[in-house]
Amino acid sequence: MFLKEEEASIITSRGCPYNCAFCGGARSLNNDCKIRIRDNNSIITEIQNIVDLYPDVKSIRILDDLFIRDSKSIDNAYSIFNHFSQLSWRGMAHVRSLKNNLGKLDKLKSSKCKELFVGIESGSEAVRKKINKLGKVKDIIDVSTAILQNGIDLKGYFIYGFPEETKSDFQKTYELASKITEVSHSTLGNFRTSVFQFRPYEGTELYREIFNGKEFNHDFKINNAISGREGRTQFNLNNGNYSKESDEMLEDFINKTLDLK
Repeated sequence: MFLKEEEASIITSRGCPYNCAFCGGARSLNNDCKIRIRDNNSIITEIQNIVDLYPDVKSIRILDDLFIRDSKSIDNAYSIFNHFSQLSWRGMAHVRSLKNNLGKLDKLKSSKCKELFVGIESGSEAVRKKINKLGKVKDIIDVSTAILQNGIDLKGYFIYGFPEETKSDFQKTYELASKITEVSHSTLGNFRTSVFQFRPYEGTELYREIFNGKEFNHDFKINNAISGREGRTQFNLNNGNYSKESDEMLEDFINKTLDLK
């Protein structure tokens, strides 16, 4: 695990080419907004300004989804952070972005990438199809294994409670998270989970499916069953259970996936 160190965050792009049914940033919802990606010089200038203003900063966190999006972007990351030998960095990546570029992960490691964040969401192929999540479970395992074997830590995001989701779907997600955890026990990279209960965001495909023009109750509440965990309170607003299973079962799968080590 990481030692705590000063970290600054930057954004290097706007927009997303993917169309996840639970996300307000889905491509189909934002056809009037073009994807915008900053060039290397712009990013280098911002990082240099951070270093000049805050010399104690030792890490950069890149908050957007497109910094690592294809083979060329891996080369760009290497080039950008070669200017800053004193810094490590963390960033988002999609399974589809890395699937055909596993041979370049050593280049990310050389650029002092210490952790990648990957939105895995579900280990159920049926659920993944329903939420428009690209990439098969095998792709997730292959990409996760390669990341960890290259000594880069991995944070996997998971969501339980999608509409009509069943215990079988929950179990498949838990088994996938467990498999990646098991892989990490024999690699230089560490794996950690970040787990959420599904919430319908207004305007998304799943929101429209659930409410179908009916009035939406915006009375979000803290999920006390999981919010007592350290650092979790701000993530656990609850606006209902849309799966086919009980609240207790849903919360049990969330908690035991968070407990994986």
